[in-house]
Amino acid sequence: MALWQRNNYDIRQFGTTVQIPNNCIAKLQYYLDCIMTVIDYTDQDLSRLRAYRCSTTATAYLTPTEIRLLYILCATFSPDEFENKCLFESDRIDSNNEFFELSHTQNNLLVVSSVSVAGRQRQVKKFMLYKEQWMRNNYYQPMLQLTVIMRSTQQNSARPSTATARYNNTSEACTIS
Repeated sequence: MALWQRNNYDIRQFGTTVQIPNNCIAKLQYYLDCIMTVIDYTDQDLSRLRAYRCSTTATAYLTPTEIRLLYILCATFSPDEFENKCLFESDRIDSNNEFFELSHTQNNLLVVSSVSVAGRQRQVKKFMLYKEQWMRNNYYQPMLQLTVIMRSTQQNSARPSTATARYNNTSEACTIS
């Protein structure tokens, strides 16, 4: 019995240049889209949350619930989780971020007597190189902006209306004997 094995590795750049609307929602949608591309996430349909081209204004495309979900997902899929695993900072790239696909092909040939069995396995991995400015513009600054927006929204919704405040003050002052 004889075993012959050969491994091949290839790196291929992929992706296109895109324009991201200049608002924190669209930038976080773009960040999420990049991360989902790299990790090949297909468990749930996140197409609306990844549709950064549709978010020309900060709230035009997503509902408030979807904006909160986007925020939670971006916090969950933070750069800390992927740095030096599938996200790599590099100042040697031409644009602010670039995608690469790493493929590994393993060829096996097993010869038994005079009969041969050939097998082939393929694993595909993707990764992204980025400049520090890309991460700052598409993750850190938008997350800070959205945090401020969400806190402001929560504070405004937690305040009682003037009518409610007057009603509460009146009802506390009344006593029935």
